[in-house]
Amino acid sequence: MSLDRYRTAIHNQHDWTNRALENRCLERVRLDDFTKTPLADVAPTWRDDHVAYATRRHHRAQSRESSCFNAQLLGWYYTSGAKCVHEHEGAWTSNTGNGYYGGFQADVSFQTSYNPGAYATWGTANNWPPIEQIEMAYNGWNARGWYPWPNTARACGLL
Repeated sequence: MSLDRYRTAIHNQHDWTNRALENRCLERVRLDDFTKTPLADVAPTWRDDHVAYATRRHHRAQSRESSCFNAQLLGWYYTSGAKCVHEHEGAWTSNTGNGYYGGFQADVSFQTSYNPGAYATWGTANNWPPIEQIEMAYNGWNARGWYPWPNTARACGLL
């Protein structure tokens, strides 16, 4: 890996990590903390491993287990009417064979649009942790309101 390509990869991972941390109300990481070893000290033969370490660091920072992010999502879930929608839609592990999955009965297009990382990690929403399904619903609600769930949203008094 060339030095320029290496430097770009490390800086991109660092920038992505900080964006992930900002989205979850956590403080940013410094580049020297993030990369573990200063750029000048990394031998060319170890650069691929160093980028792999930076990528793992990035994925840990992106973890959905941030208490701030969970608190924000759970606050929305309990105060916005999303809990009512979920209770009328189905179980978190619901797969009824009708093309809709999980606690918000989302089709694959909705899942890949509003939480593509979870879809890439676990497949359809019936296999996701509930917090990931809530994040998907929250992102969909931010973009489209309650209209993806017209019948249950009406039943809950949201439309």
